[in-house]
Amino acid sequence: NANTSSNFVHIRYTYQQLGSTEAWFKEIVVEMQKDWSAIRREVLLEWSAASDNSPFKKEDLLIVKGLIKEPIQQVVLRGMYIFNIYEKINLRNPPLIGVDVSGGFKRDSSTITIVDSKTTRVVADFNCNYISPIDLASVIYELVTKYMNNAIVNIERNGGFGASVIAKLLKTSVKRNLFYEIKDRVVEERYNGVNMAKRTQKTKVYGLDETHGTRDLLMEILRERMEYHKDKFISPIIYNELETLEVKKNGRIEHCATGHDDQVFSYLLALYIWYEGKNLMENWGLVKSSLKTDQDIDQAMVTIEDETS
Repeated sequence: NANTSSNFVHIRYTYQQLGSTEAWFKEIVVEMQKDWSAIRREVLLEWSAASDNSPFKKEDLLIVKGLIKEPIQQVVLRGMYIFNIYEKINLRNPPLIGVDVSGGFKRDSSTITIVDSKTTRVVADFNCNYISPIDLASVIYELVTKYMNNAIVNIERNGGFGASVIAKLLKTSVKRNLFYEIKDRVVEERYNGVNMAKRTQKTKVYGLDETHGTRDLLMEILRERMEYHKDKFISPIIYNELETLEVKKNGRIEHCATGHDDQVFSYLLALYIWYEGKNLMENWGLVKSSLKTDQDIDQAMVTIEDETS
């Protein structure tokens, strides 16, 4: 009822869930003359919007696709907002929460991605294109206070919407969970008769502003994850958005015209804490450990096979 902009409801079932057999599927394949593009779209419900100018190799995307999971559980917050849980969350280590904020009235979504700070694997996510910033702040408050009170929350500040979510949370007990950086901020400008003198002061800046520099840094984190940590994406929503990313003529990586990148950015905001955060132990009790890469896992499997043979 809260979605006043549309009365459209999307309910999706696999043919197995509807009771159809593999024999039925084989008949459909023949009936549709092995048109696999149509079969994937109309029978397997794979709505691909893959870009021809992707920043990633096709084989890497296929590996990520093969490693994604369906949710093992769904949790409803505030009676209507659904979180997908992909793995059990280890609360001995502070979970990393990235939040990308939209206004709740356009095609962009507000998204939340939760990452295990020990393994850096995605453990849960949330995606909604009609939630208001006020409700989003309430969802974050309930998520942290009810389920993970040691979490570190990094919220994208840009556009005014993110700043309003941060401002609301700063008035609550969740303030101690909000990620911040110490930066020089101009606190006073004074004309000295010749030019304008600026006085700066070290200030806590909550959340992350998306500038040209921070965006490049986030994209570098994403490339590194695709190179070394393909097993840690897990989320179908993140994978679908990775498929739609493309390199624009100016070199900027963005989603294609029919795609989205909101979930990817909330994921990167969570990882920004791990890769770029300072004084994590002192401020939030996070101790970073070494990460297993794809190559480490492959080598371990080879060793096991050698030992068994």
